[in-house]
Amino acid sequence: RKQWDSFVAFEIEKQLKITPYIAGNSFTGADIMLGWSLWIANTLGWTEKYPNMLAYLKRLSNRSAFKKAFCL
Repeated sequence: RKQWDSFVAFEIEKQLKITPYIAGNSFTGADIMLGWSLWIANTLGWTEKYPNMLAYLKRLSNRSAFKKAFCL
C-alpha cells in the first residue's frame, strides 16, 4: 500500500485534478482499464483520501456499461 499512496495514487489523483478522465476530456479505453483497477482499490479502502479519484469512480459508475459489467 505504501507504493500505492506514494506513487500510483498520487499520479492518478494529480491527473484527475486536471481532466475528468485519465487521458483527457473524453472517456477512452484507458478509463476502462484504470476503472477496473480503481474499483478494486476502492473495495480495499485505498481511495478514501483521494477526492478526485472518488469523483472519477462516480463518473465511471454512472455509465450504463459499467453498471452492466459490474452487475450494479
